[in-house]
Amino acid sequence: MAGDPYWYDNVKLLLPMIGANNSTTFTDLERVPKVVTPYGNAKIITSQADPFGNNTGVGSFNGNGDYLQLVALGLKNRNFTVDAWIKPLSTHIGVVISAYNKTGYQANTTYIVFYNNVVSLGNGLVGVDSPTLPLGQWSLISYTYNHAQQKTTGFLTGQNFGSVVGAITNEALSFFVGGSPGDNNWGTWWFNGYISNVRITLDVIRYTANFTPPTAPFPDYNTQISGTVDETLAASTFVAEAHQASDGALSGRKVFTGASFTVDIKTPEKAHYLTVKPDVGAAWKASTAYALNGKTFPTDPITKPYYYTATVAGTSGTTEPNWPTTPGQTVTDGTVTWECVERLVQPITHGPLIPS
Repeated sequence: MAGDPYWYDNVKLLLPMIGANNSTTFTDLERVPKVVTPYGNAKIITSQADPFGNNTGVGSFNGNGDYLQLVALGLKNRNFTVDAWIKPLSTHIGVVISAYNKTGYQANTTYIVFYNNVVSLGNGLVGVDSPTLPLGQWSLISYTYNHAQQKTTGFLTGQNFGSVVGAITNEALSFFVGGSPGDNNWGTWWFNGYISNVRITLDVIRYTANFTPPTAPFPDYNTQISGTVDETLAASTFVAEAHQASDGALSGRKVFTGASFTVDIKTPEKAHYLTVKPDVGAAWKASTAYALNGKTFPTDPITKPYYYTATVAGTSGTTEPNWPTTPGQTVTDGTVTWECVERLVQPITHGPLIPS
């Protein structure tokens, strides 16, 4: 999917729930990441595929005290859009998302609650219910809040299922995913199932009509630059870097194998210079551990413009070896064996380019 034009300025939470199996580290991928604190047995599991068939992790919530807590996201009196993929496992009533005071119920804040195979979304006073959600199946729940109209509009897998009018005027002290601890009203409302790709977009109403749900995780970049390497080298591993035209700041980097590549641009600037170079590692260093297939090139690449891969891992010697200059030849360097691959190729820069 293409980049997100709102990512840099407007996305205030991007929580894909990816990570190592049984990890309790939930990483926010937005530009200024929030600290996410898990409670109960909330964790990431990789045995359950995400909505797109990837086993890179989803959030697991057992319906008995599992939840994530963040700081408030600044939703008071502003437009915003909420997206979340959920896979409920039972009809147990549970808060999927809520802006809430942990020590007591907070009216006029935002929430998604799952119960009796539907979700209710809105604020602490009024809400609108979705059509039936199937258990054991991923569904995209989205809703927008229009501050001027005080209107919350819900979408189930991209289909508008109605609106409700009611102002969201309170900024809760915390934002919760998977449950809302605290008072007698919501204290036992724990979601039982899986959650993936939670996104909060501030000051933007993303959806005004029915839409097609994405077929890939929400992106954490603005736009992209794509290209093709015309010359095929033996190593065929390259590095593409995008730099802002105005100040040269790095805005995207991609290591790729083969001819085609795409670099994700994380900054809002339009004009970029793109540099493509072979991925040949760093200049040789003495007494350094090198892994199998590690790469290096001589400290004097002008005299010997070749690069080398380690066919035997080990530690380099105290003095630089006499590098061979015929591809396929090898040299022993301490306990490392290096094989000459091919001549070094100078980086090629194109631009300025406009990402799309």
